[in-house]
Amino acid sequence: MIDFQPLSLDQQSLCRAHLACGGKRGCEYNFTNLYLWGRQKAAFVEGHLVIFSQYGRQSFYLFPVGCNDKKAVLSALIEDAKQRGIACRFGGMTHDDCALLVKLFPGQFRYHFDRDSFDYVYAIEDLAELKGKKYQKKRNHLNRFRQSFPDHSFVPITKDILPAVSQMVENWYALRQQEQPHMDFHMERAALAKALRDKNVEMRGDEGIREILNDCIEATEQDYGTEYLDYIVSMRTVDSVEEAIDHINRYNTRHSESIITGNESHAQQFLNGVDAACVYVNASTRFTDGFEFGFGAEIGISTQKLHARGPMGLKELTSYKYMVRGCGQIRG
Repeated sequence: MIDFQPLSLDQQSLCRAHLACGGKRGCEYNFTNLYLWGRQKAAFVEGHLVIFSQYGRQSFYLFPVGCNDKKAVLSALIEDAKQRGIACRFGGMTHDDCALLVKLFPGQFRYHFDRDSFDYVYAIEDLAELKGKKYQKKRNHLNRFRQSFPDHSFVPITKDILPAVSQMVENWYALRQQEQPHMDFHMERAALAKALRDKNVEMRGDEGIREILNDCIEATEQDYGTEYLDYIVSMRTVDSVEEAIDHINRYNTRHSESIITGNESHAQQFLNGVDAACVYVNASTRFTDGFEFGFGAEIGISTQKLHARGPMGLKELTSYKYMVRGCGQIRG
């Protein structure tokens, strides 16, 4: 399989060279968007930038961008999808891209237009002046902002005001959730947080971790059992899967745990040995959600093992443990 990895800031120039060569104008083909929105992973294949992404419950590839032969890279992606056991889907395609795919792989793909994913194209002058009936709603929105915040000002974001800006983002998120509880603004919140706090995660670790990471501080016994609800991570090195399982069972909350491994024996040992409501192999623990599991709206997540009241039989004595296998799936 192709080794897709999250984009790093160090790859900005390389990515932009491929994006410029591809000539794409959709918002998907923009380094800032690809970097900040966390469900994208990238690889450079046959002289092309290739993005592997997830939307909803489907995985797909953005149509590759680059100056080399398209058939070679498309063939590589078709083979990658086969190895992953998923349908080969391409997104961000233009009419010309569809015509090329028909020519290179006749009869192998179906095509449909997703109107909800179309981009709006504006002239810069129109957005600057907002003249005419077409832009009435945007003028109203701007006027409401001016009335609500008459003393607003524009200032550059500096390191000194980052905490205040981060708090403003959290306030914005809370307000949006109150005003539109049916909408999910988490991805916008996460992208803004990444832009403001990139590489600002506090790392704590044992001696083995600190030998690898120079900016890691020493972890205490209390750190391993603490749920920070912040950008703090505690790490420990272990000599075996058994030691890892013992460590997890000692400090975890019995909620959700995950292992990233290519060793099937280790994966099965982890699934069987970890005491948690949900145990994952090569997938994010963020999927522990009633809606994601097909139970309807999320009500709560229980880490208890017994749900019974009154007379009890075998059914009432039965507990649940969900074992989930993936191939790198994440949830924003």
